[in-house]
Amino acid sequence: MKHARILGMGSALACVAAMGWAIPFDNSSGGPVTATVGPNPTDDYPSLAAAAAAFSAVTPSIEREWTLLITGDLTETTASYFGNTFGPNGKLIIKPAPATQPVVRFQIPTAPAGIYGDLVIGVTNGNLVNATNDRTSNGNYVIDGSNTPGGTTRDLTFMVPVGTNDPMLRVIRVWGDNHGVVIKNIKVYTYDSSGSSHCIGIAGGNVGGVSKSPNDLVIENCYLHAEPLGSTTGFGVDSSSTANGGMLPGDTMSVTIRGCTIEGKQRGIFLTHDDALIENNDILVTSGTGTTVTYAGIFPFNVLNGNIGTITIRNNRIRMPGTPSTSAAQGAIGIFIDTGTSVANVQIYNNIIKDMTFTSATPQDLLYRPISCAPNSAASTNFLVEHNSINADASPAVSGATGGRAAGISFPTAVTASGSAVIRNNIVVFREADGTAAGIYLASPTNVVSVGNNIVSPRAIGRIGVNDYLLLTDWQLAGYDTAATGGQSVDPALTTPAWDADLHFAYKPIGGLGNVAASTILTDFDGNARPASGAVPGADEPVLNAGVADWALF
Repeated sequence: MKHARILGMGSALACVAAMGWAIPFDNSSGGPVTATVGPNPTDDYPSLAAAAAAFSAVTPSIEREWTLLITGDLTETTASYFGNTFGPNGKLIIKPAPATQPVVRFQIPTAPAGIYGDLVIGVTNGNLVNATNDRTSNGNYVIDGSNTPGGTTRDLTFMVPVGTNDPMLRVIRVWGDNHGVVIKNIKVYTYDSSGSSHCIGIAGGNVGGVSKSPNDLVIENCYLHAEPLGSTTGFGVDSSSTANGGMLPGDTMSVTIRGCTIEGKQRGIFLTHDDALIENNDILVTSGTGTTVTYAGIFPFNVLNGNIGTITIRNNRIRMPGTPSTSAAQGAIGIFIDTGTSVANVQIYNNIIKDMTFTSATPQDLLYRPISCAPNSAASTNFLVEHNSINADASPAVSGATGGRAAGISFPTAVTASGSAVIRNNIVVFREADGTAAGIYLASPTNVVSVGNNIVSPRAIGRIGVNDYLLLTDWQLAGYDTAATGGQSVDPALTTPAWDADLHFAYKPIGGLGNVAASTILTDFDGNARPASGAVPGADEPVLNAGVADWALF
């Protein structure tokens, strides 16, 4: 007989045989206990799907903290659905067992009628979601890939292996009114051969006319690699508002994505209906194969929150080498706020965007925008784009034929009369010289302020509608980035010291690069303090003298 295990005060796991539970998961109350899943005869469950089924079968609720330890490698041929209700002390933590680094390989042969996902939180099975299998929770689920208590090592891997036709579309998915779920310290790979496949999905919809959507989801310190071999699309994190019916108007989702390394085939992060905090991530979009799609590092899409909520994108590094787009109006965008977005505030700051290249040598009217904010004409959104560093080289694939498609910072639609845009203290090095390319593009000057930016462009410093401002003096005479605000056009590659490939400076002073407008963002990309006045432009505030801790940055 197998037995639940009581968590001791240390790292040891003491088996208490006297309790005599035939299956670990039950509705008992008390202190923390564990169950095990793995390939060993002594494990409580032989598969993650079996453990999930047992957990979801407990009635009426989970009343204590359970830790499900994965003791070794698993190959799963049935999807795992974890869904239950919880008492005040109920919780489920999924972790690798101490000193192990298990790999869970999903090879699911058929798609369900309900929520797609190899591991799904929030339903008890794969049937169409209704009152019988829908479950809710608030702060009760944790997937923690570290094999030590409180650790940050990534010791647990979930994957769809090469050669697998997996129709589940997402490796891990959080459904419905399951709030406060934490996913941290894991590695996720998907090489699905059958179609689109993404690492972590957020799923909203409705059940019986009641809107359902996860909020306060945290994805932290994860390594996410989405390279499905049977599709042109692959995202590190994505969300859907139509996973079971559709979310109802006014409902929203919310997520924090922090400290992750994300490698996406088409997009790093692609969100809909999500308030979001996206910070301290390293995002690489590469290995793309679609020539008629737009690639993006971070893409909040159709966040229809009715002028409430905030999207904050800060302290991220985004690289997009080798984009294969060859179709007009497609291309590459580092940070993309789409016209479908209706929130109160969009804040984009301290981001480093570089290595944006195309594989084609034939000029096309492509999108080439490190930062693109397209205001919703029906919204009252306030945009802040501050202290970002953009380093974008010229590309033979970009013709720049249409205004706004090729620009370092682009507002391709007008800011509304009730909205605003502040573009402040950025370094914009945009070396594309063809067509209508510009350092900054504005569809309209209405309600836009541009101050303290350092703009380097071989063609136009700025462009508003059809009007070019080829020189900094022209741009300043129009009222943008004036000398009084610290506006300038100094190539950081020629300063003393020069920046490195990541647009960092080694120390102050920066010869030729003057102080910028008053800063509202008082810490920089790597955590150094930034003065409210007298800062340098860009994401990195150089220290007086670089120390040992800074060497890796320079």
